[in-house]
Amino acid sequence: MPRSKTPKKSKKASAGPIDLNDPIINLAATVGTVAAVSICWNNDMAVNMPGDLTDGSLFNSITDNTKQLHAALPFSFMFLMHCLNSAKSDGGFWVADIVNCVFTAFGGLMMKDLLAGSFNMPSVFNNNLALLITCWYLVNHNLPFTKFNLWNTINDNVSKFLPIGNVMNLCTMMFNLSLLHEVASNQGSISGDLTADAFYGNIVVLAGAITWSVAHYCAGDFFSTDGFAFNVSGCSEAAERATLFAFWYASNGLANLPVLGGALGGVTSQVEGVFGGRANFLNMYVLAYALAGDMIPVNVQTLVQDFLYKTFGVSQ
Repeated sequence: MPRSKTPKKSKKASAGPIDLNDPIINLAATVGTVAAVSICWNNDMAVNMPGDLTDGSLFNSITDNTKQLHAALPFSFMFLMHCLNSAKSDGGFWVADIVNCVFTAFGGLMMKDLLAGSFNMPSVFNNNLALLITCWYLVNHNLPFTKFNLWNTINDNVSKFLPIGNVMNLCTMMFNLSLLHEVASNQGSISGDLTADAFYGNIVVLAGAITWSVAHYCAGDFFSTDGFAFNVSGCSEAAERATLFAFWYASNGLANLPVLGGALGGVTSQVEGVFGGRANFLNMYVLAYALAGDMIPVNVQTLVQDFLYKTFGVSQ
């Protein structure tokens, strides 16, 4: 998985009281913002240290999609930020704009419905779509009869003090990860038996898990206003992540691997336990590299992947 990039310098980021162009300050401000929202909103001011550091409580503002902001805005903070982040415009025909926003925001949900044979796409055509269209309008247009863009005003002012763009990107990442968890965890598990039937069966399980995970998690690459095209031209960061999740779930956290599973599973189960379970362990792993990838000297996943590519000689 490629490491996260150091944020590009921005006039907005340096215009405030703190220099958000500095990667250390930017990282601290991002983590602090996420933690503050989690404590004040999602956790109702409850703090339980040091457990909150590992069980995901300090990050549930960007991982929890259940707590509604208000009766008039019945969506989570994470989902609202994801919709605002997905509400892009290229200045073209407004219908094409909205369709592209739907593909960007809900491509994984569309793929889920499509593969389930629900062609009316109930996962998309509900209040979630209404929020996305509202966000698209507010982000890209002035209020009627004015020259005032509400979102630009809010974003420009908040960005002087807080890395709101980083928080929105994290919310989008975690929204898509939630679907990846759901898909990857429901594709069955391989067997540690050393038999011919187990060998061929394991290939089927892994192939199915990886195919379904990549199809859902990379769905935004397959939908466009030109139509639907299933084409994976290379191993993108998203495809790598989907493959990792598929393999981890299918192997039961490596515990079901033949021969080595017993020893490896004993270690991985303890590590997952420290983080409060498998889903949160994987979330924290992804978040660590998303937030501070340039500062982490070793990427274990990259080392393992490069070794496997060289060993089996397949194209990357």
